[in-house]
Amino acid sequence: MADDGPRRGTGIGEWRRSGLGMVREGVRPLLVLASLAAMADAVAAPVGPDPVVGSIAMAVAAVVRAWTYAAAVVVLLVLRGRRAGSALSGLARSARRLPLLVGWLAVGVVATVAGLALLVLPGIWLLVVLTATLVAVVTIEGGSPLRCLRLVRGRWWATALRVLLAVGPVALWWAATGAAVAALPVHPVAAAVLTAVLAVPGYAVVAAFLAAAYVELRRREDPGYGPVPLPSVAPGAALPRPAGTPALDRTGPSPVLLGVGGGVLLAAALVAVLVVTTWPGPERAPAPPLAAVGPERPPATAAEVLSATYARSRLDRTGIYRADPGDLWEDVGYVGSRGEFALDGDSTSVHARLTDTGLSVRETIVVDDRRWIRSRYPEPVGHWVPCSIGDGSVYADACVYTVYQQDLADPVAVLMRAGRSATVVGSGAEVVDDVPATWFDVRLAADRAAADEPDPAWRTRFAESLLGAAPVRVWTGPDGRLLQLAFAAPSDNRVRYTGWGLTGPVLPPR
Repeated sequence: MADDGPRRGTGIGEWRRSGLGMVREGVRPLLVLASLAAMADAVAAPVGPDPVVGSIAMAVAAVVRAWTYAAAVVVLLVLRGRRAGSALSGLARSARRLPLLVGWLAVGVVATVAGLALLVLPGIWLLVVLTATLVAVVTIEGGSPLRCLRLVRGRWWATALRVLLAVGPVALWWAATGAAVAALPVHPVAAAVLTAVLAVPGYAVVAAFLAAAYVELRRREDPGYGPVPLPSVAPGAALPRPAGTPALDRTGPSPVLLGVGGGVLLAAALVAVLVVTTWPGPERAPAPPLAAVGPERPPATAAEVLSATYARSRLDRTGIYRADPGDLWEDVGYVGSRGEFALDGDSTSVHARLTDTGLSVRETIVVDDRRWIRSRYPEPVGHWVPCSIGDGSVYADACVYTVYQQDLADPVAVLMRAGRSATVVGSGAEVVDDVPATWFDVRLAADRAAADEPDPAWRTRFAESLLGAAPVRVWTGPDGRLLQLAFAAPSDNRVRYTGWGLTGPVLPPR
């Protein structure tokens, strides 16, 4: 006979075996429900920088996660071992208490955040209690957080250990896979989908082991609590109704219809959010080439044609760039790097790893115009060294590579800041990685830009800028995002931009 849950007074070993047993028995419905939760997260992740739409998407995804977790609890504890124990049955049965669950979850989140913000320890205490029991208490018993407190009374440390063992490894797995996917040069939507797929097993494992912890707590007050195998009956015969249970009321609304109806409504909400946030709108014709420059019309500036791209990059705030190795002049290789960047106004923070083996500099970091390098030569070898450009120190020349990486990470800010000194000398349209793009050839008069610039830090950037060495080509996508940059010949020395809005802040070295 299958294990029906941890027994009274048992320890971690029995709880672990019970959780594994729940995973094995309910693996199919658990994976289906986990996939629904992951799909909701994948839809909500790439919705873009609009705070209102993003908040709606995250709220809908949170409701879907709560519903699928409640359905998993029903499958594991109510329908366990039965032919009706499918994901659809779990969703239908749990839908009746979904509004109550969402309400109590909202109250629990507010209380936990308040506890963490005010005194920390009460927040941690409440977080453990609610994580281990709230979904099961509301879904199975129709109870409230007060019932959760009674269940965990006298067992907080044991419950905290079980929560840590259930959630901790899965959280590490999610963090590792999320970081690995973020490092891939793929479209943000594809990255969100891949992250969600890798997260599916974690959802299933957490649901099973927290359900086992709930059963363990229930058996402290009711040793007979737990899923009971159904009696054997002849094929086609009706299952006997357990003693003391009321007859089924067939006049009320069907829980299956309620569950399916709720699922349709939530699915419609998710689809609406996805359409609103990702539909590019009516197809627009590519930007026409700029008119020939005549005596009555001055050349267009980069600030005119790239203003939307600049605004979009400041909404996304973070991203990833990858620069192909190449030479620009006198066989000096400066391209050949990969880095993450964070944008705040005209400030560009960047952490780059240089791939040109002929350079002594291996890594650079710039945060709030503070600069560090790591190379083969400084003492102690391999350590981060603060540096400054033009201060006459031993690292001043190598520090110029921090400016180069800022140019590669955020060329639009440089061209916008240059004003009349960055002029557009050509434009056109082409497809870049299956995305229709508009390109602009821009010539930067770096010396004039430096002379016009009142900010000393920006004068230094213009004076050392890569973008002033030769005309550059900038490609932008239909959503306004920067797609690609090229130096000199458009087919050489390309820099590609991905992961918009998906990376974290750039921090100083430790």
